[in-house]
Amino acid sequence: MKNDTAPSEIDDRRLAALLSAQAFIEIRMLAGSGPATRDVSRTARLERIRFLANLCHNMPGIANPPKMQPVRKGLVSSRDRAMAERPMIWTWHTSGPEGQAWILQQVKEAGHRWTPPPPFPEHRKGAPKLTTRQRVGSLVGWPVRTPSGRRPLPEEARVLKAVDTDTVNALYEEAGRLRLGLGQGSPWLRAHLTRAPNTSSTRTPRRTTGRTRRPDGPGGSAVSFFK
Repeated sequence: MKNDTAPSEIDDRRLAALLSAQAFIEIRMLAGSGPATRDVSRTARLERIRFLANLCHNMPGIANPPKMQPVRKGLVSSRDRAMAERPMIWTWHTSGPEGQAWILQQVKEAGHRWTPPPPFPEHRKGAPKLTTRQRVGSLVGWPVRTPSGRRPLPEEARVLKAVDTDTVNALYEEAGRLRLGLGQGSPWLRAHLTRAPNTSSTRTPRRTTGRTRRPDGPGGSAVSFFK
């Protein structure tokens, strides 16, 4: 008997739960020794298991996201907003043609419809525009606002410093362990960090202009945090 029921629309979180379950089922089959995998080589099965694990390891977190808030309320990037609106955006745009085909196949076999998410918003080029309050604050005092419920830093600690990729990644990994709401080190973070030489910039509270230091050696570049 033909089923004339129209496929139902499924959202990203329900889709993540579906894909997680389907991946576990297929991995269990590939890890066994039943008739379905009897003629499949061990290497091919391991490659398929690796493919499914890489594709779906974030699905439980998408289906049931942790309740974590950023340290600074209201500080949400365009990337974070895009991921909040479409939680599957990262997985979809990094899974490649094979992964996308598998996702769409699972949606079809489950009798659903799903609209893939749009691309990530483009990164803003150039320095961000400062508000009038930020411009005035950068001239008369330390421009970094103290988070709600925290004590301000002492004057001798008010120093900004640009660090290398490994240090930034280590700081994010520590923030993840301490659950500070800043995210955590990941392959995505490392891939998007600049590999330029180290440059540091310091500013004392009583000065109205920043001081920059150019690193020794060829290829060094000075960065000014205050204008």
